[in-house]
Amino acid sequence: MERGPTLEHVVAAASRTYRDALLPLLLLGLLSRSLFLLSDLAAAVPALAGQALLSLASLALFPAAVFLAFWASAAMVLVASDAYLGRRASLVGSLSGVEACYWHYVGASVIYALLSSAGLLLLVIPGVYVGTVLCLGGCAVVLEGGGVFGALRRSREIVRGSFWRVFIVLLALYAAMGLPQVAAIQWAGGPTPWVQCATHVWLAVLWPLWTAAHVVLYHELVAARGTSAPLEGDEAGTREVGGCLLAVLVALGLVLAVAALAFSWSVLLDQVFG
Repeated sequence: MERGPTLEHVVAAASRTYRDALLPLLLLGLLSRSLFLLSDLAAAVPALAGQALLSLASLALFPAAVFLAFWASAAMVLVASDAYLGRRASLVGSLSGVEACYWHYVGASVIYALLSSAGLLLLVIPGVYVGTVLCLGGCAVVLEGGGVFGALRRSREIVRGSFWRVFIVLLALYAAMGLPQVAAIQWAGGPTPWVQCATHVWLAVLWPLWTAAHVVLYHELVAARGTSAPLEGDEAGTREVGGCLLAVLVALGLVLAVAALAFSWSVLLDQVFG
């Protein structure tokens, strides 16, 4: 008989976690999609679409957008974990708290995506298996530390004996994330820029719930196995705020975003009044 939480329990616990840390999780969700949204908003304005300088600005923003998305996603894990455990969820503390594990988190996420995609392309079933047993690698990196492959092995260890319950939860999450996007594309007759913008907003709102569900799975399965790997420090507030690199990069991303937005509106106004 499989151990671990049921789908109903995970949904209820993840919803409660999201509610308890609504503001920081929602802000992180918006932060994770902000630069992508800005780029697609510019493309959605007819007067701006196809502008060479705008395309160049969007291309220049892409690395910052990816960097920011990974950082916000890792911070969501800390915020959701704090809320689940009844701790005070700190937005600033969580953003700075993932500085040490950021690149390991990126590595675990990228390798997880590559292995899952390769398995799906080969025979589907290997991809489903890999995507299920390694789904908690990101949580393991952020909440336990360690390297990329150690975190993926840790995920396999945590999920062992609970494969089908974890798979059902992931299936429900993918359906909640993907079906509205498919419906919007069908309704609009294709992936138009405005559909892409709506998708970014949808992901910004739902991604924190997705993260909270993974955090609930992580904590519940670790508890079911009788092992624990607590965060360093008993309170979120004890994390050192040493995010100088974070502050510089986020500020740079925001400056680029504002510059791209200002350029977009200047072109639009020129088209309308010039």
